[in-house]
Amino acid sequence: MNYYLYKTKIFLRFFNPKHIYLNSKIFLLTYIDSRLINKYEKSLFVDLGANLGQSFHWFSSFYDNNFLTFELFEPNPFCFQELMKNKNMLKKCNIYNLGVGSRNEKVKFYGLSNNEGGKFAQGGSIVKNHNSISYHTRENSAIYVNLINFSNYIFQKSNIFNKIVVKMDIEGAEIDVLENLIKSSAIKKIDILYVEFHSKYLVKKYKNNIYKKEIELIKKLRKFKNLKLRIWH
Repeated sequence: MNYYLYKTKIFLRFFNPKHIYLNSKIFLLTYIDSRLINKYEKSLFVDLGANLGQSFHWFSSFYDNNFLTFELFEPNPFCFQELMKNKNMLKKCNIYNLGVGSRNEKVKFYGLSNNEGGKFAQGGSIVKNHNSISYHTRENSAIYVNLINFSNYIFQKSNIFNKIVVKMDIEGAEIDVLENLIKSSAIKKIDILYVEFHSKYLVKKYKNNIYKKEIELIKKLRKFKNLKLRIWH
């Protein structure tokens, strides 16, 4: 099949006519970024917040060279179980039932009850008030999940891989993780970063403060000249 025809079919699969500009921009940036990774370089794509594999299917259709390794992180045990059932996915990537943070620890994970997002929720989070615009988080329905120090992980992987690409959609926890990546200088080991910020999902009393932190983080991240920063969604 013609390469560009194949990519067009991928784009149409995710296409939403209400967001034609956004989808076109995402498609174009992802395509351009993927061409920056030399197909003979040993490269790593890290998917933080894999959920049920939606982002993996999107990105793997672009980042498709034989020397690239995918590693998926999903702290939600229900989503992790579903991911592990996908034999085709297991052939292509490593999947971990872990979240990421600024240190190794066990923390509460919110938003999985039927009155919240449900057990396969895309909005499950270690941040209690995340998604407060949609529902009130129930403390008694929270579960415990394990986090790893993501900065340490990046330093370790940088000794193995020539290029590192990170997709970060971790429902509000990105503030802590990004601040630690910058503080530790691990951010310098990342070549391309796709990140979604989540202040838009907060009620006003939480939103303003988090939004200010997001803006400051974006300013700091853009100072790293070797980092290609992509604000996702």
